[in-house]
Amino acid sequence: MAFDYSGLWKILKERKMRKEDLKIAVGMSSSTLAQMGKIKL
Repeated sequence: MAFDYSGLWKILKERKMRKEDLKIAVGMSSSTLAQMGKIKL
């Protein structure tokens, strides 16, 4: 089952945040963030 993170990426863009900022804010690993970016529907 795939997840669609496009809504999350849109919110980050609206808030002028980078994916790296999200990673630091929530304490996720780099590999988790990379996997989120690779998931396609």
